[in-house]
Amino acid sequence: PAIVEAQLAGEPLPSTEGRDASAWLLWRQDLRVHWRRLEGDEALLLELAGNGAPFAELCGHLAASASESEAALRAIALLKRWITDTLVIATHPPSKTAP
Repeated sequence: PAIVEAQLAGEPLPSTEGRDASAWLLWRQDLRVHWRRLEGDEALLLELAGNGAPFAELCGHLAASASESEAALRAIALLKRWITDTLVIATHPPSKTAP
């Protein structure tokens, strides 16, 4: 974000040297572009979901690194955020119809 803001303001771009790489999410909502930094677990889960993994599998990944109650709370929080950000728009893949 600092680079984009500097570029839009016509200012010199800040250096990225010495900064850790991080995952970012970029999406559109109501014709506006949004972005935010992702935590490691969320980046992994979004990648898995994008490849068709069911929600139960995503929860399994969370449960592998946290207690059951912590994993459940994290799963609920992420799902709520994804719905709010309009990343989730259906609860199942659309059915394929013949042409």
